[in-house]
Amino acid sequence: MTLAYEGRVLALAPNTRGVGFVLFQDETTPLDWGVKEVRHDKNAECLRKAKTLMRRFRPDVIVLEHGTAPGSRRSKRVRKLLTLIAISARRQGIEVCRYPRLRVRKRFSVFGVGSKDDMAAGVAAMLPALGPRLPRRRKPWESEHYGMAIFEAAALGITHFAEQRR
Repeated sequence: MTLAYEGRVLALAPNTRGVGFVLFQDETTPLDWGVKEVRHDKNAECLRKAKTLMRRFRPDVIVLEHGTAPGSRRSKRVRKLLTLIAISARRQGIEVCRYPRLRVRKRFSVFGVGSKDDMAAGVAAMLPALGPRLPRRRKPWESEHYGMAIFEAAALGITHFAEQRR
């Protein structure tokens, strides 16, 4: 069942390497996705890239992780960035919805989510268009794949649509 929601939803997932994004037309239709990588002055550059995405896509809603909610593992820097993105979106008249990490994980519990890899596989199952971008499962000694930020953003977007149905 597709939610009868009018408007575009932009889900953003900042991390140590930049900001992942997924633009949704509805809960089953991602229109665009990717990762905007940053290397220097991370908060300023991520904020600049997030603002560019907002201007380019003109979303009705921005979806972010609630970085200060219980269970959040976000660093102080990323928590501040999430707040700055939310402030910027509101200044542009864009509604901001924030979801705690634990709520996103609960949404994907039907897929046996025990790791980000499991959640990403669940996202790929729900959004086949993202399937080709699904990173292979990482080994314990490997760093997180660059593209995982897309799946984090998509999971936030999927959670948003599910919460709107409640």
